[in-house]
Amino acid sequence: MTITIVCSARAVPLAEQWKKRFRRNFGALVEIVSGLPACEAAEEGAGKDAVIVLLDGENAPEPFVLSDWKAMLERVAFAYVRLEACEYPALLERRATFFGEPDERRLEQWLIGLLPDRLRPPLEARGLTVPSAWWLALVDRPGRIDVEADEIETVRQFAADAGAHFQGVAWIVCGDRSMRAVEGEIEHTVGGSRMLVVVSHVTPDEFVELPRGFHSLIVIRGYARAFEVSHPPEALALRKDPARHFAHVAAVPDIERWLFELPLAMEHGLADVAYHRAIRFLTAAGRKQEAVELLKELKRGAERWGDSDVAAEAEDRLHWLTDSGGVRKVIDDSAQQQTLF
Repeated sequence: MTITIVCSARAVPLAEQWKKRFRRNFGALVEIVSGLPACEAAEEGAGKDAVIVLLDGENAPEPFVLSDWKAMLERVAFAYVRLEACEYPALLERRATFFGEPDERRLEQWLIGLLPDRLRPPLEARGLTVPSAWWLALVDRPGRIDVEADEIETVRQFAADAGAHFQGVAWIVCGDRSMRAVEGEIEHTVGGSRMLVVVSHVTPDEFVELPRGFHSLIVIRGYARAFEVSHPPEALALRKDPARHFAHVAAVPDIERWLFELPLAMEHGLADVAYHRAIRFLTAAGRKQEAVELLKELKRGAERWGDSDVAAEAEDRLHWLTDSGGVRKVIDDSAQQQTLF
């Protein structure tokens, strides 16, 4: 995103502060133009995604002439921030992009809203109080916090309250999946966007690594009813009948939303079809790391329940998947890893 901030000479320090914030938080390229009367800033929007005009007594003195502001009033992707008492057309105050005082969070929220929108799971506010430290650590800069499972509802409240400050919210359930698979899903999900990533069902000794970028991460350690937040509501009822549940998982068109359920299928010997559907989906989507991890899990599970055909097929696909991409991995690492089952 490219942004121009138009301001008076005395407002340059504030503009520089915002320039650093926008660069740090979502990679914006910001140009500062000072000394230009606010009513003459219309042409500064050429080739830019957004223009922010800081209004004060120096660049918006009284009296103003309405005709001088005609071009400005026709601009769309312009935001106006009043720093002090000054003169400007009252029409500016009727715009959603007029800020009566300098509020960098609200201003940044408007800018984020101009970027492409990503994932947004249904997250209803619960009326809970969110610690102010979370806003400082996760919204005002890319950051990370670790919380316990009993704070999951507060996390949900924060995701609902702060979601508009990010291009999207990704709620990823770790469960019994390998951390490499989870990190692969995170990397695929966030891309180069400014995302709030929540990873739940993480055991105390696991380390979750977030790709470098403009994201913020919340890690929920311990087990909670996290799948209710980001996964289909029918999961609760189906889980009470494993055979019907995993037959459903194997058939759903959106299997990506059910990846966290796959390791549990191993306990019931129902994983073959669901795993292969998930592996085909991940391979087609270019998510090789996750596909490799699922094949390893399937191979170990098949060996455990004594299905040599499934184990052999999984090993063959592992060789094909790792060799064809030019990245050689150690395939049979089951003796070196603690089993997931």
